[in-house]
Amino acid sequence: MDGLSSNLITGALPTSLVPSNTVEFAVVLPADHNPDQSTTATLPFLLHLHGGGGSCQQLIEEHRTGVWDQRFEAGVLPPMVIAMISGADGTYMDYFDGSQRWTSFLRDEFVPYCETTFRCGGSQDQRLATGVSMGGFGVLHLCFSDPHTWGAVAACEPAIDAAFDARDLTMRSFRRANESATYQNTLIDRHVGKFGPGTGLVVEWDADFFRANNPVAMAADNGQTIRASGLKICVECGDQDNLMLHDASELLHRVLWDQRIEHSYFLHHGADHVGSSMEWRMDAICSWLGRTYHELHLQEDERAARYDPPSDNEREWIKLMTGQRKEPPPGSPPDFSGDRMIAVMRHGQNDAVLANYGEQTDGPDELEGFKWRSGGKS
Repeated sequence: MDGLSSNLITGALPTSLVPSNTVEFAVVLPADHNPDQSTTATLPFLLHLHGGGGSCQQLIEEHRTGVWDQRFEAGVLPPMVIAMISGADGTYMDYFDGSQRWTSFLRDEFVPYCETTFRCGGSQDQRLATGVSMGGFGVLHLCFSDPHTWGAVAACEPAIDAAFDARDLTMRSFRRANESATYQNTLIDRHVGKFGPGTGLVVEWDADFFRANNPVAMAADNGQTIRASGLKICVECGDQDNLMLHDASELLHRVLWDQRIEHSYFLHHGADHVGSSMEWRMDAICSWLGRTYHELHLQEDERAARYDPPSDNEREWIKLMTGQRKEPPPGSPPDFSGDRMIAVMRHGQNDAVLANYGEQTDGPDELEGFKWRSGGKS
């Protein structure tokens, strides 16, 4: 695309943590962002992880088409530094056998390198992460491992497992389904040394290691830490995913709900794994990231409009609205449009009524026979 305003940086970072000893990367810098100048403002940082079989060439192509420029110019996202590595098929995790340490590379080397070199990130509310499929696994694993480090994570059709224990993975799981192929399936080779010793077959995986590195189980086992961190979470998947990844996305949603971990969840009817739906789904994810970043940086007047208790004058108008007053109070009515109505709803109701609700993430242990928000209450 001609007339690109952003800049593309490519390179390779030396490392002893993965077999290749170098990891290629691509970085998109918004227009007018010169990290070499000391007066340049620090921008948000978005870690963008590709899916299985991909590479940082994905971000290079996205830059060429101008999609990130369009999102910046339309205000979908604030200007931010976007970075992608070539993660091979390592699932962005540290292997059981220690042969590949992708989590350590991202956490200890690549993210600090980007933040220092490109003047971005540096604090929880300035760090965002998104990824598709294998990349969705990667960002959930990374952010659930250290939730106080990341402000927001958006996982698109994450390649996670619908089980807490590897022994409970059914043949519907794409990892186990590949084991039944009548030809030599190289997809199994991707798992050699990853979740346990042996040939990569699920039956040989180490149970404790799998649970410690499976995002669904991580959310269940570390719910209190994730909840306390304030990490903003978005999970989405198509309900026609041909790898059946909607099973695990739905399970993760229910675990997060049960743990009272606030999050966004989208199950897109008719959407498959990758394919033409990815264009509008990535636009939706970027819109969510943009809105969430704004929420992380609410201005004082925005916060006051939303959360400050009603004034005496507003309370009199609330009485009129609720039938406790017959005549309008003196003066013009307050503007209850937009976020100010949130304050009215939050504070304006009778105390006895509010006491029945509890907090937004509270709920009964059971609802119409279904297990409900019974976890994470400590």
